[in-house]
Amino acid sequence: MKNHERDLVLLKEVLDLVDLSIDKAPKEKSVFMADLNARDATALRVQAIGEHMRSLSNEFREKHPELPWHQTIAMRNIVAHEYGNLDYEIVWEVVTGDDFASFRKLLLQILSQQS
Repeated sequence: MKNHERDLVLLKEVLDLVDLSIDKAPKEKSVFMADLNARDATALRVQAIGEHMRSLSNEFREKHPELPWHQTIAMRNIVAHEYGNLDYEIVWEVVTGDDFASFRKLLLQILSQQS
């Protein structure tokens, strides 16, 4: 598989993970914080998003500097390496916040330009 094709597959998977994160995370913070399964599933999705973003080709990264490379990869590192000390309130704020919704819109724009 060529880099371009691989990048598109990864980007579509990122969009799927973003959508799952938004759709499945409880809308109330207190509900999210009380639900271990929701917290863990959301954190793992956020980690996978960062892993996929990290795996995109350098060519793709250079072509799309508007994507939040640093933030997604940094969040992946926090979930992966600080799991025992993970602040789930931050995870909830990430997936319910405006920046995550803007990230989703960017992904949709990029993918629509590729079709």
